Amino acid sequence: FVETANQKLLDKLLNQNSYEKDIRPFNVTGGPLVITIIPNQFLLLTMDQQQETIEYFCEFMMSWVDPQLSWFRDETDFTEEWIKIPEERIWVPDIVLSHSELIKKSSRMVDVRYDGTVRQSSPSVIVTTCHLDIQSFPYDDQECTISIGSWIFDSSEVVVRSFYNLITPGEKFEGNNEWEMMTMVAKPVESIDDDRSYSIVEYILQLKRKPVYYVLVIQAPTFIIGTMTLFGIFTPFSIHGERKERVSLGLTMLLSISMMFNLVSEMMPKASRLPLLGTIYAYISFKARRRMKSAFQECLLNISGNYILIEIFMCAIAVFISIILLYAHHRVHTRCVTPPKCELKLLHISSCGCLHKPRSMKEFLPDSRNTTLSGRPLMLETDTSSGLQQLMMLRVTIAKTVSLLSQTMAKMELSSVTQSTWARVFDTLDLLFLICFQIFNVIMAVVYFRSPELYVSIIN
Repeated sequence: FVETANQKLLDKLLNQNSYEKDIRPFNVTGGPLVITIIPNQFLLLTMDQQQETIEYFCEFMMSWVDPQLSWFRDETDFTEEWIKIPEERIWVPDIVLSHSELIKKSSRMVDVRYDGTVRQSSPSVIVTTCHLDIQSFPYDDQECTISIGSWIFDSSEVVVRSFYNLITPGEKFEGNNEWEMMTMVAKPVESIDDDRSYSIVEYILQLKRKPVYYVLVIQAPTFIIGTMTLFGIFTPFSIHGERKERVSLGLTMLLSISMMFNLVSEMMPKASRLPLLGTIYAYISFKARRRMKSAFQECLLNISGNYILIEIFMCAIAVFISIILLYAHHRVHTRCVTPPKCELKLLHISSCGCLHKPRSMKEFLPDSRNTTLSGRPLMLETDTSSGLQQLMMLRVTIAKTVSLLSQTMAKMELSSVTQSTWARVFDTLDLLFLICFQIFNVIMAVVYFRSPELYVSIIN
């Protein structure tokens, strides 16, 4: 009985003599036909950041009133409020939502109410463009616009409206593992084309990136590599030969950080500005800028750059300074240059004096020409034996040798003391550079880790 009543009602409504599906329904109150868009489901699938496109599953229901499809319930045997009609047998607005329809048009049905209200649903997978602002990556928020409107009928014939002005996340509205859906805001827009106005509804989708993955996989290893590089390059208390290994270590670590930078660049679109991994103070609003009271704060806000790029430059500068220290250490090591007293005083280094003082030959051979080996006066006029002369010559030779050996030992001790002093000087310089670079490294990491809201409060 129900099927028979259903069929009778369909034959009555879709009578070829009374219903024409190619003609747009008229508005009984006058004016254009109003089509209401009802977002029913939204699920973000993927975001291609290089192509700047998003792919999502959605179900946007459309509702309008077709007076030709209305009936009086008391005049028919069909007692239900809604009836299902094949979509291809009635007029449907030319609003194309999808690139990949999950249900073919020939298989889709629409719901028609007794007062002529038509409700059509088309679940689809849609790919649309979404221009990304990666300046604050990976703490960025993105806005993607989904435009829905008639392709043929202008606003004098069809007007598109949204049933909801604000949609919040829920069971049917959510992002994916990387992006969190914040809100979806509907905004009516009039588009002008060839002097004709077209009614459009723009759904502004606000997405927030989940940065945990990028922090743990990219930023944390970069910070650890940079920290270990600085410790390796500027570790004090090392001998001269080990400094050459520091340069090799710095270059190797520099290559490792460059690989991290390449990993980030492959994920991002080719933009004119670098991301925060990215801009350190990208989240500070324009109002915060207007409340700046000092030039220093304004300069602080203008600091922007790439975190990994900063780490690369920091390690490169550290390697360059290490090369300079290696060259300087080699020069003073080979030329035995005495450290300047002002430099020792500035670095709070005390130089040990030479313990062994050189002695001249006269100290070993006092009055050698007037005394004998026993210390008695030597009478050159009478003591002319050849044996005594040979003993005198041997004594002079021994005195010269001992004096030369004393001077050589003094020079060696002076050279050792000088090298030891220079080693302490360069160790102190290494420690100073290590402290300075590590402080800068930690500040950059803290600035990167902090939430954007803290910057506004700190600057204010």
